[in-house]
Amino acid sequence: MMEKQMELREQVRKLGLALLVYWVLLHAAVLLLPDASGWGYLLALGLSFFCYTRWKTPAEFQQMLREKEKTMTFFRFLGLLCLVIGSQLVAQLCDLLLKLLSDVLDRPVTDLVGQSPVNTLAPAMFLYACVLGPVAEELLFRGILLRTLAPFSKKLAIFVSALLFGLFHGNLLQAPYAFVLGLVLGYVALQYRLIWAMLLHVGNNLLFACLLPRLLPADTQVFWTWTLILVTAYLGACLLASKAVAIRNWLRENAIAPGQLRTVFTTGTILGFMILAIVNMIF
Repeated sequence: MMEKQMELREQVRKLGLALLVYWVLLHAAVLLLPDASGWGYLLALGLSFFCYTRWKTPAEFQQMLREKEKTMTFFRFLGLLCLVIGSQLVAQLCDLLLKLLSDVLDRPVTDLVGQSPVNTLAPAMFLYACVLGPVAEELLFRGILLRTLAPFSKKLAIFVSALLFGLFHGNLLQAPYAFVLGLVLGYVALQYRLIWAMLLHVGNNLLFACLLPRLLPADTQVFWTWTLILVTAYLGACLLASKAVAIRNWLRENAIAPGQLRTVFTTGTILGFMILAIVNMIF
């Protein structure tokens, strides 16, 4: 047991370092290129990917993309798509809560969550937010991170990757939603192949950052967006309810061993990343 915990700590140390590299490069690039064009984000993404290729071999990356336990079908994909889109309900509820909080504190919402540069959708920002960013995040969180932790516990791998994915997004509006989304995408990557998680992530970002704001008239955009989210959230909830027994059995079979969470969250690099992310989120 002690050897297993030591091996887990060593793997987590490397994962925390990978997260710190991406987080630091991302923020450094944005500081150096502070406009909302998106080139700073693309620069950080490119440098981070170069660093990861020094760690993982091409064969290991190919293995991440190929590994699966089940075959994706059309109806499974539709069900998972409902869960992904419906998880936006968490973001919408957080948005409402933050607006109420901003009224109480007499501060604009942007003071609490920051101004999202994605709203500009300059060409480079569009490429980062809707295509390359989601692919890179899936490669890091559901590829490198999740696949490294999965041999210790699949439940641990999905939970930890989702939690760190939420913190990575760095503001009070996106973090809870990203955590829920990370749980869904983690299961998808583990069961059906990483490429399906990438497609769902890219599709979700394209839908809410690009398609809906441009296809829907401004006066009905909120109504139809809420309708889409509520309908898919309801369908997703029905899907989860129908699979409740299977989900309970899966969670029981893939339980987290005693001490594993403590090992993960007391490892220096992970702890450092979490502190940086939380401080950035608050201030």
